[in-house]
Amino acid sequence: RFPLLVFYFYFDELNEINISWAYSIFYVTSSIILIIFVVYCLNKIKGSAIIDCIKNIKIIFKASIVRWFPTLIGILGSRLGILAVFSNGTSSDAGLYFIPYALFGILMLLSTSITQIIHPVLSGLSDKKIQEDLLRKTIKVSFLVSTPIASIMIFYSRPILEMFGKDFGLGNDIFIMLLAGFPLLIFS
Repeated sequence: RFPLLVFYFYFDELNEINISWAYSIFYVTSSIILIIFVVYCLNKIKGSAIIDCIKNIKIIFKASIVRWFPTLIGILGSRLGILAVFSNGTSSDAGLYFIPYALFGILMLLSTSITQIIHPVLSGLSDKKIQEDLLRKTIKVSFLVSTPIASIMIFYSRPILEMFGKDFGLGNDIFIMLLAGFPLLIFS
C-alpha cells in the first residue's frame, strides 16, 4: 500500500481519487485473490454439496448485496468526505470535520444496533402485518433512545468537542449540522 501511495504523491497530483485508490487497492486486490482461491478450492472438492459452487456463490451474492452494498456506499462516502476536506484544506480542517463525524458515527451506532438486532427476528416472521408492526416499534424505540442523546449533543456540542482540545470547539457548526439531520436518518 505504501509504495502506491508514494507513487501517487510523487508522480501525480494529490487529490481524493488518487489517495483513495492508493489506499484501497491492497484491500481490493486481496479480496479478489481470496475469492479466486476459495472458488479454486471449492471446485477441487467432489460431492453433491459443492458441485454447483458458482451457483451457490451467486445465490449468496444476491442475498447479501442488500446488506453490504449500502454499507460500502456509506463507508466510501464518509472516507471520501474526510479525504476531500484534507486535500482541499489543511490537516486541522480535516480534524475539525473528522471529530464531529466520528461522534456522529457513535450516535448512529446506537440507533443502528437496535435495528440490526431485530433483523433476524423480522426475517423469521411470515406475516407481513406483524413484520411491519415490529419494524415500526423498533424504529420508534431507536428514535426514542437516540434522539434525547442527540438533543443533548446539539445543545452542548461545543463543550463536547472541546474535550478533545480547545481548537476542536471550532467544529461546533459541523457537529450541529450533522446532528440536525439525525432524526431523519433514523427513518431512512
